[in-house]
Amino acid sequence: MKKGFTLAEVLITLGVIGIVAQMTIPTLVNNVRQAVLKSQLKEAYSILLAAGAAIKNENGGSYEGLCTSDGTTTNLAANDCIINAFRDKLKYVKECAAGSTQGVGNCWPTAQYRYNTTYDEMDYDAYNRKGLVLNNGMSFTGFYVDKTCNTMWAGYTVGICGGIHVDLNGFSPPNMLGKDVHQFVFTKDTILPFGAPSAYTVASGYQDCPGAKGFGCTAHLLNGEDLPNF
Repeated sequence: MKKGFTLAEVLITLGVIGIVAQMTIPTLVNNVRQAVLKSQLKEAYSILLAAGAAIKNENGGSYEGLCTSDGTTTNLAANDCIINAFRDKLKYVKECAAGSTQGVGNCWPTAQYRYNTTYDEMDYDAYNRKGLVLNNGMSFTGFYVDKTCNTMWAGYTVGICGGIHVDLNGFSPPNMLGKDVHQFVFTKDTILPFGAPSAYTVASGYQDCPGAKGFGCTAHLLNGEDLPNF
């Protein structure tokens, strides 16, 4: 009567376990990472909507006219205005003034990238905008483009007032647009995730993920979808 396993049988069993683990663990890890990002993004959007509702209520029920001037790459005061409005409604632990030497390394990582395989560094210049680090580790910065909220950039179907950039996990990697870095835009009435079908044309590519280098992934993740090539 056989009382145990031979060394060969043990080695074969361990080999099979190793192969199965090699096949399944990466998928499990990927699923967990995606679930964490979705949860963080939903939290960020919830925070924005709650703060935005209070701001809008105090501004007569609209985001229109929230700031007194239009924001530009040189008019940092208008960009400061929108962050100041949200700051008063958010729980934050750090505030960084506008300017290329203020936010980088303090409220924002030294580099953030677009969603592609070549690590194309983003050029929206978040570092020149005022920023906040929330008590949950998220980083926020914003921009204000039109006090009348009528600006319609190419591919947009609604007029926007400005937008908010969020890094879900602060300085932790991958610091990549569409993964842990996301953008929201606000109209006269609401805040929308970048890539929302109600705000962009299909032809613009902004609804795609990872098309448009990751911008549209925000809406896809909030819709419960997984990121491709994660």
